Amino acid sequence: MAPRSGQSASNHLASSALRLLQFEAQIRNQTNESQLKAHMSAAPRELVSFEQGFFWQKHYPQNRFELSQISDLDAIETQSPLIKALAELVNQLPLDGVQKIDLSQYPQPALKSYPYQHLIWLPLYEKAQIQAGLLYARHKEPFTDQERSLLERLATTYQHAWLAVSRHRHLSIGKKIRKRWLYIVPALVLLAGFFPVQMNILAPVSVQASNPYRLTAPMDGVIKEILVEPNMTIKSGTLLVQFEDLELRNAMVIAKQQLAVAKAKLTQTNAHAFDDMQANHDLPIREAEFKLAQAQYNYAQDQLAHSQIHSPQNGVVIYSDKRDWQGRAVQVGEQILEVANPKHIQFKINLAIGDDFPLKVGQEVKVYLVSSPLGGFAAKLKSFSYTPQSEEGQSFYTLIATPEDITYPPRIGAQGTARIYGEYVSLWYQLLRRPLSMLRQWLGV
Repeated sequence: MAPRSGQSASNHLASSALRLLQFEAQIRNQTNESQLKAHMSAAPRELVSFEQGFFWQKHYPQNRFELSQISDLDAIETQSPLIKALAELVNQLPLDGVQKIDLSQYPQPALKSYPYQHLIWLPLYEKAQIQAGLLYARHKEPFTDQERSLLERLATTYQHAWLAVSRHRHLSIGKKIRKRWLYIVPALVLLAGFFPVQMNILAPVSVQASNPYRLTAPMDGVIKEILVEPNMTIKSGTLLVQFEDLELRNAMVIAKQQLAVAKAKLTQTNAHAFDDMQANHDLPIREAEFKLAQAQYNYAQDQLAHSQIHSPQNGVVIYSDKRDWQGRAVQVGEQILEVANPKHIQFKINLAIGDDFPLKVGQEVKVYLVSSPLGGFAAKLKSFSYTPQSEEGQSFYTLIATPEDITYPPRIGAQGTARIYGEYVSLWYQLLRRPLSMLRQWLGV
């Protein structure tokens, strides 16, 4: 009988070894991560009895285990009370090495109501550190020592198989941050805040002419016609604007006739002054009337002459549109158009009062125009307004900057952004200057 008993034990051992080798061959046949995760969570039932299996992976930089696969399920409800409770259990227990877990010892309601109370934890290692793990659960009885040894062998096989099929050759997800970097990085950021940088501010900018001829209305009247087109290049003496002159022309004719009458009366009085005492007395009055008529005639001539305005210089005509002006009544001093030299330009910067910072003539300015996206223009601050101006509900200071190089001047009217540079300050001051200013205004300190 002894030989038969020894032969039976040997056959059972050989059968178990054969089943394990066959199962390990199945593991090596898994070709991708998703297949291997499904195999790890469910397939070991062929060797060890359990009802549910879980595959956990460590996520960095949170350094926490998160559920990646449940046996026989395609989707995971991570917000369910049971999954949350199991996640807390896995992340709080000292899980170094294979461990058997009895859920009846834990007070969480979700764990107590879970039907499978007997669990076993199988860690998966990478470079001597736990980066993943398998959790199997059943309800009949705790896992035996023989089952523990078998599952521990399978965990080692799964560990090597995962590293073979994983695209990133890692059991964990995300990039691990070493503890020393948790202190080094904040320290470097803090020190970088004291690095000196040149304080600067951004503000909208436009290109305008430098010292242009501004044509303003010389009198109250109606514009009959503008004789030049916008952006038209003209020469000195070109007729720019024609005012309605019918009344002015009639007034000059009347003044001319009044002058002729006054001259005739003066001549007649002057001829009788030698022999007529009354004529001699009227002579000063006639002279005064003649001078008054002469002045009125000259005034009428001047007014008529102002109905036509000529350009005093060469340049480009700058205004909006003919239709905006023809037939429009204007008042004395109202600007109609400009004549400017396109090579003589300057930059007008509108600095919001919330961005105000110390300004001085000669500060460096860099201008970036929408029409020139690949390059900027260097300039120097020429002047700035002492008090802010308001326009369309916004208040701003007006700054004027002159370009350093006008070899290729930008187009008058171009828009963009200007960066105004000031003194050197710490990076912290540059970043926190405006938030601190707003906080002080809000707190009133």
